[in-house]
Amino acid sequence: RNSDALDRTNSRIRTGLFLWFLGGNVKSALVNATQNFTMGVPVLGAEVGAGKAYGKVLASSYDAVADWKSKREAGQESKVLTRDEAAFLDDFQKHGESLARKTMELTGLQERGWSESWAGKLAEWAGKPIEWAEKFNRLSLALAAYRAAKAGDVSNARTLGKYGEAKGTPWSEANARKFAREIVNEAHFVYGKANAPAPVRGFARGLAAGYTFRTYAQSLLSWYGRMLAGEKGSVGRIAAAQVVLHSTVLGGVAAIPFYGTMRTVLSSMFDGDPPEEVAGVDQLDILMYGLPSLAGMYIGGSMELDVPLVKDLKGNETVMEQLKEGLWLAVTGPLGGAGDKVGRAVYYADTGQAGRVLEELAPTALGNIIKSYRLGTEGARTRSGKPIPAEGDKSGKPATLSLGEMALQAAGFQPMSRAKGWNAYQRTQEKKAYKSDYQSDLVTRYVTASSAKERAKLEQERMAWNKEHPDRPIQPLWKLAKRRERPVK
Repeated sequence: RNSDALDRTNSRIRTGLFLWFLGGNVKSALVNATQNFTMGVPVLGAEVGAGKAYGKVLASSYDAVADWKSKREAGQESKVLTRDEAAFLDDFQKHGESLARKTMELTGLQERGWSESWAGKLAEWAGKPIEWAEKFNRLSLALAAYRAAKAGDVSNARTLGKYGEAKGTPWSEANARKFAREIVNEAHFVYGKANAPAPVRGFARGLAAGYTFRTYAQSLLSWYGRMLAGEKGSVGRIAAAQVVLHSTVLGGVAAIPFYGTMRTVLSSMFDGDPPEEVAGVDQLDILMYGLPSLAGMYIGGSMELDVPLVKDLKGNETVMEQLKEGLWLAVTGPLGGAGDKVGRAVYYADTGQAGRVLEELAPTALGNIIKSYRLGTEGARTRSGKPIPAEGDKSGKPATLSLGEMALQAAGFQPMSRAKGWNAYQRTQEKKAYKSDYQSDLVTRYVTASSAKERAKLEQERMAWNKEHPDRPIQPLWKLAKRRERPVK
């Protein structure tokens, strides 16, 4: 009974978190709709060949939409599908395998009866765009895999041996259906209690609601691990590389697994210079921000796969302080994120920023609309009110959004001008933080030096820094040391 009560509580918390963070967000539905490109094509490609999978998934997507538009009832003949294909999709849906299982888990509607409550109905309505995208992904990929098996296009020797089928020979109906179901589950994952880590199923069940938004990342990391470990041989490793490539095409460098952590480490090696700047990637929008940048928007933030344990190795907080904060957010997930939002709202209330209080506390779908108005009228500013100018703008004025950009922001997308402006501001701040930390270290060593020779050597080190970083010069150490030695009043 206690277990059931805890499950019900977790379901209600999931519903609340979904409505606060994801419900009604157009961008969430669009990102969900890309999963057949990012995952479906590579997974099917490991079975039929990386090149062939693109055409098969694309054709099946088109036919699945056409079949849906015809409003065909189960058992009726289809205008675009063969009799066997239509029968398979009918059976696939009859057994609930086309259900948007990820959406059901996110909304907390897996619990019986909860969907009939007012909160459940609201979450169901708010989750419709994401549900439609997920259902379309599952149906179209199932059709593509089924067709590949029936046409005898599966070439993976391990899979052929597993099913007892021969290369180039059409598969039996039963095996083709089973194969299609396995491909869908591999590409779109299995959701529910069985897929949660053991601690979340056991002693840490109280964190189950907070872990919900981490389920996809956990499943993807597990899949990467199996592929790289050789579960499918070389074709599995190629599929893993293909997933990274496809994710980067859509989300830019931020979509590379663990890029945030790697960026932090590399920045510390480059004296605070971000690796994308050192490599020149930041000069090419399509590489830095992905294909959607051509349409003026950025979705990379929603495609990140990282554990934000350390944000900045050279900043105001120590590494241990950052590790504690990062671990807390990694464990609590959206529950910790909700706490952060409340904390920011309190700060804005204390500093008289009433509009941003509402922006933080409102559900994300409404908060995006409020934010788009603020960015279009007042412009972009930090929490403390410092202006964030557009990239390359030296005037110091906060960047504002155009009407078109405001519409993108209201739908949950980050306009390119805002993404580039924020990244430019962030890079500047990171460089300043690294220089400040390095300068402080130099001055400390200078003050505690035991000889003039040692101090002269430190001055040479300072001049070498200035030569390499003319944009961030350090004053003579004797001057800085003199300031430090002033008595505290």
